[in-house]
Amino acid sequence: FELRKNKGVSLDDAKKMLKNELYFGTMMLHCNDADGLIGGASHSTSETVRAAFQIIKTKKDVKKVSGAMIMIKDEKVLLFADCAVIPNPSSDELAEIAMLSIKTFEALFDKKAKAGMLSYSTTGSGNGEDVDRVKKAVKIAKKCGLNVVGEIQADAALIEDVCEKKCPQINCGENINVLVFPSLNSGNISYKLVERLGGLRAIGPILQGLKKPMNDLSRGCSVEDIVDLAAITVVQAQKRD
Repeated sequence: FELRKNKGVSLDDAKKMLKNELYFGTMMLHCNDADGLIGGASHSTSETVRAAFQIIKTKKDVKKVSGAMIMIKDEKVLLFADCAVIPNPSSDELAEIAMLSIKTFEALFDKKAKAGMLSYSTTGSGNGEDVDRVKKAVKIAKKCGLNVVGEIQADAALIEDVCEKKCPQINCGENINVLVFPSLNSGNISYKLVERLGGLRAIGPILQGLKKPMNDLSRGCSVEDIVDLAAITVVQAQKRD
């Protein structure tokens, strides 16, 4: 009630909200009765994110939460973002997604992250408003000291030989392990396609930028998906800032 009374929520409204398991669990996290939370198996992403925004809230230096997917194929581990939250991110928002994604990858895997800012253009091969938006995001990210490359097409980001042909000025020997998509459409569709058709294991979405670990599942999740995301959430709780 205290958290939402300034938004017009009455005490009775607050009591009703707590009868919803998602809000009850989120309040447990807020009150330190839990170290992390995963939702989404029976709720939409928008419902899970709304509860997180209303109760957990974002970190002080974060403007918008984004959703990342961990994609695994044999020994290869990639992070895709944003796959869950921001429909049409601005250049500033893309740069922040890159920053949060790099932090997420490095915290979870103790490896240095390098982000490819994806586009249908590779270093000027195409043009248009969408390309310009990604180019500007790359400049912003680099000014912040982030290890990013782009704008870059997906094949050049993932395959060293293609990278050397399309953009030899980029150090293709440093593997890109974080892929930042230019829109929610492209990110969400891509992760589901490579999961279902390419056989990659998908874990997430991981909600990046919240004060405490709270993550989302697809309503099409399996038991294995739940266990995987629970493990990620435990690691996040152990490594909290």
